[in-house]
Amino acid sequence: MSDLDTAIAEKQLLVESLRKAVSALPVAESDLATLLRAKEILSGTNVTGVIVNTVTKPEGVVRPTVATGVEAILSGVLELHASEIVSQLEQRFGIKASKQVVVGTILRYANNGRRFKRTKPNTFALIK
Repeated sequence: MSDLDTAIAEKQLLVESLRKAVSALPVAESDLATLLRAKEILSGTNVTGVIVNTVTKPEGVVRPTVATGVEAILSGVLELHASEIVSQLEQRFGIKASKQVVVGTILRYANNGRRFKRTKPNTFALIK
């Protein structure tokens, strides 16, 4: 019986390990998508079809414009509140912009029917 008990214990450990790995999969996939998108933006490639506009800072560091960063952020969601957009701009692209600047940038396009649309107060989405 002890061999059978050992085999059961080993399989239980394996099953628990696999459950943890499966539950971590969505987070890992999201992180991978973010990193791939960041690589596209930094290298200037256009694999996902999002227009990649960049600004070169004096020290040679390339980063996306606010509008391009917002477009990349909104490409993965249906809609997002301006506060979350501001947060993700800083986290994903190192762009420190006030909520007023971000909303103003988005509205400049939205009011002309380009790139973005307002879905609710301070909530925006991409025009499909």
